[in-house]
This record gives sequence, C-alpha cells and structure tokens, in this order.
Amino acid sequence: MADDADVARVLNLMPTDAAWSKSKISDQIDAGNSDATIMVAFWQNYAAQAVNFVSITEDGSSRDLRTIFDNAQRMITYWKGVLDEEQKPTVNEALRSRIAFHPITRV
Repeated sequence: MADDADVARVLNLMPTDAAWSKSKISDQIDAGNSDATIMVAFWQNYAAQAVNFVSITEDGSSRDLRTIFDNAQRMITYWKGVLDEEQKPTVNEALRSRIAFHPITRV
C-alpha cells in the first residue's frame, strides 16, 4: 500500500480539478509506476476526455475549449520527456576510468 506522502506528492503534480481518486493513484504507485509514468497516464486520460471539446461562439461571447486538449497534449509531451530522462541509463564515471585495453603480444 502506498504511503499517504507518496499519494500527496503525485496529487500535487496534478491540476486541482483532477478526477483521479487517491485510491487510483495508490494503485498506480503500488504497481511500481514512477511519478512521471503516472502523470503520462493521467494526461492521456485527460486528453481523451477533452478531444471532443469544441470552440463555442454565441451572442458575441466565445469560449475556446479546444485549448484544453492542446494543453493536455503539451503536458503529455512534457511528462514523456521527464520519463525519457528518468529511464536513461547512468554511467558510473568511476567504473569507466578503471577499464583499459592494451594489445596482447604472444611470446
């Protein structure tokens, strides 16, 4: 079971009107998903819900709801970048300096 602190950390990354419950976030953490993986899943879900939003113009007022989907797409791109950086292998510089190759001479 995920700690309340872990769930709160992920909730702080989400918008205040996020529809994901604490139990859903806890399940994601328990499955071994990182914060970035959870956020990619969240924003993909958010974009899927916003894909059908349209811009509305009536009686001189307008509401551009299409930007909600566009912003969700930008957040997916951002969190995928964070996830890619998170998954990059790190090279231990101390190990790199210990390895040397020399030609072999047979006698």
